Amino acid sequence: MPRQFPPAAKRGTMVVTAPPQVLINGAVAQLSPGARIRGVTNMMVMSASLVGSSVLVNYVRDPLGLVHEVWILSEQEAQEKRDGMEPVRNFRFGSDADKTKTDN
Repeated sequence: MPRQFPPAAKRGTMVVTAPPQVLINGAVAQLSPGARIRGVTNMMVMSASLVGSSVLVNYVRDPLGLVHEVWILSEQEAQEKRDGMEPVRNFRFGSDADKTKTDN
C-alpha cells in the first residue's frame, strides 16, 4: 500500500552529518527536537544510524524552520514528482531579477 505524504512535503537529498545537524540538498539544516524519520517500511529510523549516508527523502519543516518529519523513499515513491529538487545555484541571472527567491 503506497504511503500518502502531506501536500506540503518537499523532496530532497538528506545527509545526517552530526545529529541533529543535517544537509538537505547541500544546505545546512537541523532536525527538530521531536523529529521523526521513517524508513521505506514506515518504521522509525534513528538519525544516528544514518550518519554519513545520503538518502532521498520527503520532508516537512515545523513553524521554526526545523526539519520535523522525514520519510526515506522507496524507488517507486521516488518516481513521484514533488517540489524541492530544483537545482540550487549560488548566483542569479539578470533575467531572474523579477522572480521571487525560493528557499527550503
